[in-house]
This record gives sequence, structure tokens and C-alpha cells, in this order.
Amino acid sequence: MNHSYGPAESSKRRTSAAAIYLLALLLAAMSARAEIVITEINFDPADGNGTPQPELEFVEIFNDGSEPYDLSGYRFTRGISFVFPEGTFIGDGDYLVVCRDQAAVQARYGISATFGNFIGTLDNSGETIELGNPQGLGVSKVTYNDRGQWPGGAKGTGHTLSIESPYSDPDDPDNWKLSAEMGGTPGRSNFNT
Repeated sequence: MNHSYGPAESSKRRTSAAAIYLLALLLAAMSARAEIVITEINFDPADGNGTPQPELEFVEIFNDGSEPYDLSGYRFTRGISFVFPEGTFIGDGDYLVVCRDQAAVQARYGISATFGNFIGTLDNSGETIELGNPQGLGVSKVTYNDRGQWPGGAKGTGHTLSIESPYSDPDDPDNWKLSAEMGGTPGRSNFNT
């Protein structure tokens, strides 16, 4: 049996197929949750006496997924500029620290899960920091500030902006606090909960 459809019927079938495809993509995007989260920002580092230490600027990310995550080609697209090299993985439940001066951060904190050096500086008054995938689509974003609902005490005091839980919304200022420790907790949990 040979079915022959006219131009109008063929157009309707193509439109229906395209709508189903777009709906499937939309549902997949809605169910997908960011597994990489920005969890700590050291935007105006200072020592205990308030002496600026801009070389200690860093942004910490966390993998809240259940498997290692391939960061090859991922890049900070806003705020700072840095591209993760090929073969970069972050383990499940692990942290990575992206540094303005990698050697300085490693020496100060005694950590090795670091990358750097990023290009640019973190704005001491606030800005948007966004991590994107290799195609440029944002996967984690924070728009921090040194006033309003954001903890103002992180500016030049030696404290960092630290998210209370890596499973909370990083773009909600109510989820951020001053670090419990001077200099923050790069490469590990921000708070013991």
C-alpha cells in the first residue's frame, strides 16, 4: 500500500516531529542539574593585618555529581579568563581551585588541586563569574557583591565568600557567608555541617 501525502500533510508531519524533538530537548535541559558549582571566592584577599594580597585571589569549584567530571575545554567566560586543559577531571565530591597565582596559593594553603594562572582580577566590589562548557554554555554562575544581601565582611578582611552548602543555589546571596577561617578553605568543605 502506497501512501502519498500532499504538501500540507507533509509539512504538518515535519512540524509535529520538530515540536516533539524540541520538547524532548527542553525536558532534558529542565531535568539536568549543574554538577559543577562555584563554592568559594577570594576576591579581595588580605593578611591578618589587612595588607592586600591580590596574588591569593581564587575561585573554587565543586563536583556535586556522583562520577568524575571531564572539564577539558571548560572556561570561565565572565569575570576572569581561564580554560581548563585537555585531560582535566574533577572527582565526584571533589574541589578544584582556579588561582590568579597558582604557586602563591599552593604555598599559602598547602594544596595541590589547583589550576592557574587565570587572566584578569576579581572585582573587589562585585561582578558575575561564570563557568561555561566548551561550547560556551554556562554551567555555573555567581553574581557576587560587597553590599546588599551579600556578606560585606569579605572585602579586604582576609575572609572569603563561601557558600554554605554546595547543593544550594550559588546565585542566591542568602546561601553565602563569610569563611569560617581567615583566608578561606580552598580545596575543602567551607563549613563543617
